[in-house]
Amino acid sequence: MRLPLLALLLIGVLLLSGCVEFPEETSIDKTTTESSSTNEEIVKDEVKEVTYSMNENAPVDYLTYTITKAESLTEVGNSVYNEKTDGKFIKIYLTILNNGKETKNMFSPRFKIQDDKGRTYDQLTDDFMYVENYIGFGEALQPGLSVNGELLFELPTDSQNLKLIISGDWLSTKQIAITLNNIEVVTKENKEEEYNKNKQELGERFHRGNFQVEVKSFGFYTAEDMFGESEEFFRVDFYVENIGESDYFSPSGLSIVDGNGNQYEPSFTGGTLDAFKNMHTKTKQEGYVLFEGVPKDLNVAKLMFELGYSESSWEPYVWVYKLI
Repeated sequence: MRLPLLALLLIGVLLLSGCVEFPEETSIDKTTTESSSTNEEIVKDEVKEVTYSMNENAPVDYLTYTITKAESLTEVGNSVYNEKTDGKFIKIYLTILNNGKETKNMFSPRFKIQDDKGRTYDQLTDDFMYVENYIGFGEALQPGLSVNGELLFELPTDSQNLKLIISGDWLSTKQIAITLNNIEVVTKENKEEEYNKNKQELGERFHRGNFQVEVKSFGFYTAEDMFGESEEFFRVDFYVENIGESDYFSPSGLSIVDGNGNQYEPSFTGGTLDAFKNMHTKTKQEGYVLFEGVPKDLNVAKLMFELGYSESSWEPYVWVYKLI
């Protein structure tokens, strides 16, 4: 006798259900969860920012950075390229050492400054106009060698407790901070103050031809060179008066000469004395001239130049002032 179709289907379902094993309920291992949580904490620790101090070697991947000096200024540049700010410029001097085995190029932005308000500031894109040894895009760093350079940033006056943030290259997640805790405030006023404290008074005055020229004082003075870099010069302060007829004040061969016959020339930048000026009768001017390369251990030094001519021989007047 044939079984009804419905009965056959029921028997088939029962047979299949007996052959199939259903998986047991899986439990979550508490140890595995704790291990995973611990690993997350380790990763968080690994990406935690490391903080260094100035003059301390700070490694980031294959490069080591050392901040040697930081300055705060309100004006940067020179007489040709000059920039002022209502805030402040932060200028950072640093050394970068390539610890790798091949040349590395800096094709990624790596430097920012962060203040105590959490604000971040990028390096100025035109800082090459105001600093001599700027760290530029594509800077090539040779293996085993270091380069010196400067970075320039512009910040508001209320930015305090500054840190330089340095990142790795494109593929790196490494980031460090260097605390900028010894920032020197540089102004024309404090440079002048320092000079006046250490200068030597001379007060020697000569009169030849139409001019009376006094060398008032002299000494070493810190000023910006033509690239906007701080440099120490030898400064001589003058007082000039025309006591004759209108004539050009244009001393030639102006130089410092030491006891060994070495001659030091005026700098092309800096200085306030107008050394080519048509001075009328009874007019006066004061100013200073800066000389380059003068060593600080001089024991003999004299200032020499030519100005005016003798009416009898038409030979130039030679002016000599013994400074040391």
